[in-house]
Amino acid sequence: MRFLLIISIILIFSGCTTIGNKFDPESINLLTPSISTINDATSLLGPPMSQSTLPNGNTLYQWMYSQGTLIGGSAAHLAIVFDSKGKMLKIQHMSNTKS
Repeated sequence: MRFLLIISIILIFSGCTTIGNKFDPESINLLTPSISTINDATSLLGPPMSQSTLPNGNTLYQWMYSQGTLIGGSAAHLAIVFDSKGKMLKIQHMSNTKS
């Protein structure tokens, strides 16, 4: 019985939940506005979680993930604007948290 209790406690504390595709937020340093493309970004960060066409014809790509356990977690959000030809214009938003 004690063995089962110990195993249960280990499983509870080792459980992990992840939403989105985990990426390295520091990879953004390898991208350069006016030079890097959507293909460059997806090669570094993986597929974006969403993309939206903006009123001016540019596209906003967003990479997001959230990972948590009972003892901590991490999350990241990165939003990059690309022009109609697929060239990076700017980083719209970037956040990275760890606890």
